Amino acid sequence: MRKIHLIEGYSKIAAGEVIERPASVVKELLENALDAEADQIFITIENAGKNLIQIQDNGKGINEDDMEIAFQSHTSSKIKSADELDNLHTLGFRGEALASIAAISQIEIISHPAHQDYGKKLEIFEGKIKNNEQCGAPVGTTIKVANLFFNLPVRKKFMRSNRVELGHITDVLTRYSLAYPKVHFKLIHNSIVIINSPAWSDQNNVEGKNNLDPYKYAIQTIYGKNVSSNLIPIHFNDGNIKLNGFIGSPEISRSDKSAASLFVNKRLVTNNKISQLIINSYKDYLMRNRFPFYIIYIDVPPNKVDFNIHPSKKTVKFEDESKFLVDLQIIINDLIIGGFKQYHTKMNEEGKQKSNKDETIIDYWTLSNPKIIKPDLSPTPPLIMNSTKSIKSARSQYSQDKKTHKTTQSHFKIGDNTSKPFKPSLNSVKDKKNSLISSQSKSSTIKPKINVTQLPPLNILNSGIQAGKNYLIFQNDEELVLIDQHAAHERINYEKVQEIYNSKTIPIQTLLVPLKMEVSPNETEFIKEAIPEMKTYGFEIEHFGRNTFIIRTIPVFINMQSNEALIKDMCMEILNLGKEHSFSEKRREILQFMGCHKSITAGDEIWSEEKIRNLIQQLDSCENPHACAHGRPVYIKIPFKELDKWFHRTT
Repeated sequence: MRKIHLIEGYSKIAAGEVIERPASVVKELLENALDAEADQIFITIENAGKNLIQIQDNGKGINEDDMEIAFQSHTSSKIKSADELDNLHTLGFRGEALASIAAISQIEIISHPAHQDYGKKLEIFEGKIKNNEQCGAPVGTTIKVANLFFNLPVRKKFMRSNRVELGHITDVLTRYSLAYPKVHFKLIHNSIVIINSPAWSDQNNVEGKNNLDPYKYAIQTIYGKNVSSNLIPIHFNDGNIKLNGFIGSPEISRSDKSAASLFVNKRLVTNNKISQLIINSYKDYLMRNRFPFYIIYIDVPPNKVDFNIHPSKKTVKFEDESKFLVDLQIIINDLIIGGFKQYHTKMNEEGKQKSNKDETIIDYWTLSNPKIIKPDLSPTPPLIMNSTKSIKSARSQYSQDKKTHKTTQSHFKIGDNTSKPFKPSLNSVKDKKNSLISSQSKSSTIKPKINVTQLPPLNILNSGIQAGKNYLIFQNDEELVLIDQHAAHERINYEKVQEIYNSKTIPIQTLLVPLKMEVSPNETEFIKEAIPEMKTYGFEIEHFGRNTFIIRTIPVFINMQSNEALIKDMCMEILNLGKEHSFSEKRREILQFMGCHKSITAGDEIWSEEKIRNLIQQLDSCENPHACAHGRPVYIKIPFKELDKWFHRTT
């Protein structure tokens, strides 16, 4: 009996499915396999999916009568009409994917439902069926997509390098492994296993997997123990919103947003507003330009969410979205704050235990350059938000807190005479006056000029030479000159790094203890290919098996005392710059980053006149001392005449 039908009212949901790249094919076919309740999905690709994509599953299979109609547009077994979107329980629903893929590739599909005695094989070329026959096959479906875009030379021309396309495919499989831990996923590229994520079962725990729950088991399989041991479980359920997942400690934060995974009703989605509110909740725990690692699963009733926004089905909207986001902000804020308190307490307890053994402990939360303290792999107790506390009251409290915050911005009112007037003593006035005269006489002294040739004439003031812990103040006969210390130092270091790189002899330093770096599967293949390139920048990296690498050397201009996380971050940042484009195309940006990393930053105090003089003279000797490596100005000049205008001294 047929299960696949033409969708009634399909024009209401038609999106003109566009296959952008091999990863689009993998995603659509992977979702079909999951909808077929497969618990084993093996993907084989050649040439990053450009030559072949094969997906084999052990799902329900496709009925013999449905094989041909499955490749017609707007046909589906998942919904019968567009009205059923309010009760959607599958990943696919438009009935466009197979037809779109068949139109731009050569397809062979073999499917065998359990209730049939045989399988059925179809061969399709440019959307037309060329062969239809019975065959022997295991239960499930195997589909081969060959020569993608063979009839669209323009689309084929604009596919990216194998490294980039493979990265996108690996990312798709990685994310779905996190959402479906009881499914065995495997990805093979050019006969090499890239991902092998076995299905979770009770047997896993018997075999010594630290009694991990299914989701944490999947995370550990994909990202490694260092990541899984730095995760805090979170749970919330009030009957309308169910939220589960894991938030990462600052130790595993990233320099970009790639480590964030958001699932709604087990579908991988993107929602910029949700992403931003999670980032906002982390603002008190992460340094600037750092982004959290999190994996969050949100479940809401199907009629409260709309996936039919974009052809990719990754964009999502919620009913009464503004209210939903306010509720979600309150929930996530409470979970993250509570989770970090719990994590901090655990770190402190471990610190006390280690200090009893005469080991030096540095608190991660109080130092900007911490020693990394790795917790053990025992499961962290989940943080469960009290669901008896209604969202309504929480939202009310949230609003009240905002009002309270606003009213406390000003503590004094004009005309408020309730406080007693301050009456300074005559002696204190005299002391202040003498102190002020003394300081003025000292500050009026001008130190000798700094000899410069390219910069404006500069004299160092005796006091007040650094403002806002970032700007150095100088003067000459005509003007004040303000120099951005970070921009100045960045320019100096950028030109030094560039000179060293151009000499092709980057001096390196060998780490006494090599650093182990665990990465995700979609980063592994890229890093393996990038090892020779990274060596030209002073990083000697060695593949240590599976998703682990060893850093053996670093450039000499990286501080040897930098903590492990900082060195790994710098290495990964350079790798990320070369991910979408070749390293040669990104050379300037990589050198800029390396120069920036070595530079003093805003907030660093450099009161020493000798250091300031040295900084200025190095800057003056630069090829371009007027702008930092990113094009921002190094200094600005404020003529005294302009100051006179500000103080209304001129007419």
